[in-house]
Amino acid sequence: MEEFFVSPLSYLQSDTLKFILSLILIFFSITCGVSANSQLFPVVITDDLGNTITIQKQPTRIISLSPSNTEIAFAVGASSQIVGVTDFCDYPSDTANLPKVGGFSTVDIEHVISLDPDLVLASDQTGEGVLEKLASYGIHYLVLHPDSFEDIYGNIKLIGEASGHCEKADALIMNMKKRVEQVEQDAKTFPFSPKVTHVIWKDPLMISGTDTFHNTLIHLAGGTQAFLEVTGWSTVSLEEFIATDPEVILVNSGDGMAGINDSLYNYFITEPRLSGLSAVRNGNVFEVESDLVDRAGPRSIEALEMIAEKLSHVSTFDI
Repeated sequence: MEEFFVSPLSYLQSDTLKFILSLILIFFSITCGVSANSQLFPVVITDDLGNTITIQKQPTRIISLSPSNTEIAFAVGASSQIVGVTDFCDYPSDTANLPKVGGFSTVDIEHVISLDPDLVLASDQTGEGVLEKLASYGIHYLVLHPDSFEDIYGNIKLIGEASGHCEKADALIMNMKKRVEQVEQDAKTFPFSPKVTHVIWKDPLMISGTDTFHNTLIHLAGGTQAFLEVTGWSTVSLEEFIATDPEVILVNSGDGMAGINDSLYNYFITEPRLSGLSAVRNGNVFEVESDLVDRAGPRSIEALEMIAEKLSHVSTFDI
């Protein structure tokens, strides 16, 4: 007698089998845990402004219009797909070899188009005219506008999906979340939460108030926003600054926004009118690396850890 192997699938009706297979395909198409080579396209992506695009196949020519977008793209493994970046995209070092297409709001749109991108990673600072021009040429673009770590995670996932590198994006998000949680746990051990301000510029004094990513960093690191009534990036008078008397002042490293030799740090420790501030008297004016605190991307966790480390020392003093 002949023996036959009968597959269990043969007992299923064809329609049932098709339904099961379709569910499997749907699962893998929406799960961002597959490798770059097996990422299924097309994918539907919705950016931070609510714009939705369908990417039919894995992009091979991506242009980034902000440093944070560039850093995310490199971090998720899409470096070989990047064909253009802004003048300010300087990390990682490989960006030095890429064509430059202008600044945040001064994008050379003709140069962008000449690079024949199949995807552009824009930012909230990208001009509306640039976006309209891209659309007129049928070029897909995504606008990213992160204001929190949750937003950063979302942007990492978005770029991972759009570029076909979901697995590495997921791993990066998981690592960042663990490190953020550790900072939050450590901050709970501080004896108190010092009043902190982050200063952007000095003439006039401009600070990062509430509703900014810098405020998020301050809060997660164990500090309290000194200027609770100030929203966004705003100017405050010298009198208001002195009256508020921040216990910790964070200033960006380098020469500030105007690019002159008088740094923000030097201003605070040498300006006679500020000599009575608690932060100045107690040596709690700290420089923080500009690229880390100003770019909402993969290295934001380093900015958070840096600020938390500084606040952990401040908390041991009797202010």
